[in-house]
Amino acid sequence: MRDNAASPIHLRIAVTAAVVLVLALGAGLADSAVAESASPAPSGGKVTLHIGVTGDADTLNPNLMLETLSFETVTMTYNLLFDLDLKGKPRAQLAAEIPTKENGGISADGKTWTIKLRPDVKWSDGQPLTAEDVAWTFEFYRTNVDVLPNMSLGIAGVKKTSALDGTTVRMRLSAPRADLLYGYLPVLPKHVWEDVPPDLAGSTYENKPPLAGSGPFTVTEWKSGSYLRMERNPYYWGKQPAIDEIVYRIYTNPETMSADLEAGTIDAAQGFLPAQFDVVGALPGIEAIAYNYRNWDYLCFNCYEGSPTAGHPVLRDPAFRHALNYAVDREKLAKVAYYGFADPATSIMTPDTWTDPDYHWEPGADVAYTFDIAKANRLLDEAGYTKGADGLRQYEGKPITLRFWVLSDSIQEQTTGKLITGWLRELGLKIKLEVIDTGALVSRVYNYKGNTYAPDFDMFIWYWDGFSDPSYTLSTFQTSAIGGNNEPGWSNEEFDALWVKQARTLDLQQRAEVIWRMQEIFYDETPHMALVYPRYLQAYNTEDWEGWTRVQNGNGPVFWAVDNQDTYVNLRPATASEEAGGGTSAVMWIAVIAVAAAVIAFVVVMLLRHGGKTEEE
Repeated sequence: MRDNAASPIHLRIAVTAAVVLVLALGAGLADSAVAESASPAPSGGKVTLHIGVTGDADTLNPNLMLETLSFETVTMTYNLLFDLDLKGKPRAQLAAEIPTKENGGISADGKTWTIKLRPDVKWSDGQPLTAEDVAWTFEFYRTNVDVLPNMSLGIAGVKKTSALDGTTVRMRLSAPRADLLYGYLPVLPKHVWEDVPPDLAGSTYENKPPLAGSGPFTVTEWKSGSYLRMERNPYYWGKQPAIDEIVYRIYTNPETMSADLEAGTIDAAQGFLPAQFDVVGALPGIEAIAYNYRNWDYLCFNCYEGSPTAGHPVLRDPAFRHALNYAVDREKLAKVAYYGFADPATSIMTPDTWTDPDYHWEPGADVAYTFDIAKANRLLDEAGYTKGADGLRQYEGKPITLRFWVLSDSIQEQTTGKLITGWLRELGLKIKLEVIDTGALVSRVYNYKGNTYAPDFDMFIWYWDGFSDPSYTLSTFQTSAIGGNNEPGWSNEEFDALWVKQARTLDLQQRAEVIWRMQEIFYDETPHMALVYPRYLQAYNTEDWEGWTRVQNGNGPVFWAVDNQDTYVNLRPATASEEAGGGTSAVMWIAVIAVAAAVIAFVVVMLLRHGGKTEEE
């Protein structure tokens, strides 16, 4: 019967249905491919940068922060008057220009600075940022330096800061300052902070997100031990970033972080293990770098002379600390604990960092600490710390027992701690090595009994991220910084006087000579012992992102730079990545079309064959 034959209309319906079916299948495959692939801009439209780090933030309060993640995110939230360019030189940030004597910004005697601000700047909550915010911030710290010591350097020598109009600030100084442009003092929103009591701002105030800031991004969420989220500031005065949000994922296992980088779960990683460097660097589309950015790892001693303190009394003796230097093999630490990604340290000013002049001081051969257990033993004997019948060194008739802490999130520090423990035991010292987390360490170092500072530790290993200008690093060891960044609680009158001198010395070479002498004093007394200059490891995705910007003349990091946010502003999804995605889609659609053609041909053939059989019957 003709009724069962394939008519033209039946063919059109069948073919159309097949095409619709295959195209729907293709669309589903395409959606699935987008959903499963790592992309800077997922289906929701947000451009998100995922960064893996092995160190958590400790606070979002700029007056209390110690950890790099806190500095990284808080400094990005709160602008400074001046920040640093890619060569480490000052540039205007909230200020409209660098004040000079030539442009009228600095008076002839150098004691009055008139600073013009950028016009029409707003906080991320939409409130205007004016000269009143700047003046209030500086006066807040100046008049409360006793409870806010961590910002003491930013206002050192400042007698008064006032707002002349909405965009002009006048700063009067007691003397000219050589380092004012390098000052670290985040400008805070007065309308948020003016109701915070200064004693709480310097002790327990949490500064919970979302934060109102003036930088390109602001912290909007933080879950300690898990992640920290920043979102783009819609009112940012500068170039608007292409990134909508940054998510720092906090890892306790560096190997897991490296695996996530390989899988595309994160776009960059900071702090993976040295043994993984070659593996990570070989990943397609991943750039791996090793760098030092004014960093050193150190052994800190409790030198605090105040009362009460739980530190062992022998650590307050410079002769005792001096002797211990000869019992530490820095070459071996660099080779074994850091897999060669470190150099033995001498001074607290890193080498290969400054030029014209070079602020790094290198000890001469006659005073340099070498690894010499015999000499360390002899110096301890000469200092009066002799051994008892049990072979242990004595203090007031009892064996010297020292608590020694290393951090749980650093394999290098733990290995270093084990090596140093072995060497110190060769001196006849009883060492109790313990692995603790950062929170526990901070609570012991900054321990208080009531309102009295009472540090409760003997010694620990930690890391230091130095500042761009030596003045700021050296200031942390002033007597006035005890209870703040002066972790050892060390005090030296000559060091304090020299700090004031270098800050006021405008001749750079003369200033360098003062800074060298300060390092020499620190080296000899060893309130903390510089161990190695580590080369930090960082990796980032160059296939899906472009605009990664290395600081320190191209030799530093692309992020984790603390005082430079260029990468976050410059970064954007890579054009090449988008083109590659288009190519993949084209291939996929060619395959879909081919399948569709085959299906259509099959349907037509089957229908024709079926129609032919009917005709024959």
